Amino acid sequence: MLSLAEDLLLLTLDDEKGTEGWHHSVHFSLPGAMIADLVLQGRLKIENGTLLVADATPTGDDLLDALLARVSQSRRPRRVQHWVASLTAFQRPLIDRLVQKGILRRERRRFLRLIPYDTFPTEDPREEYHTKEDLRLTILGNAAPDARTAALLALADECGVLSEVVSRDELKAARPRLREIAEGDAIGKSVQEAIRQTRAAVAAAAAAAAAAAAS
Repeated sequence: MLSLAEDLLLLTLDDEKGTEGWHHSVHFSLPGAMIADLVLQGRLKIENGTLLVADATPTGDDLLDALLARVSQSRRPRRVQHWVASLTAFQRPLIDRLVQKGILRRERRRFLRLIPYDTFPTEDPREEYHTKEDLRLTILGNAAPDARTAALLALADECGVLSEVVSRDELKAARPRLREIAEGDAIGKSVQEAIRQTRAAVAAAAAAAAAAAAS
């Protein structure tokens, strides 16, 4: 099974072009997803908006363990938004790992025939297909999702990519359902709060970045 961040990254990439969507929060949602993954695995916890280590035992995932080590070695506790805004360097390693797994492929292109850059189109669509199907069934169904699916839904919604999973009309009609999932007790109060705090941190970091770019 892929990590939350890997699943989210696949949703944000254009399958054919291998480039990311336009939404500012994409870059911040990936570290947000990694934080959510570590919360779900009991390694991190969020108290009053501050990210704390609950258990420093490695997970076996090198990227999640690198993030866990960063938080563990911090000189002082910091708020979730700090970590979401400062951990965007994990994006390329996540892409490289998906290339190594054969899910994406690397293509070298040139801007104006001069400047080289890499794109990452889909090589094997099966993982993304299953992820989209799970999200679609959750959005349009009645059953309570597990905590992982709820977290992925919230972050994908923050990125603006759920319209890639269901139609815009279906998404509009499902808004009460999404609120019910976000506010419901099925995923547990602590996880619910972690998802809320992570999503708020992603939105705040994206807004700050957009404001800085516009100034």
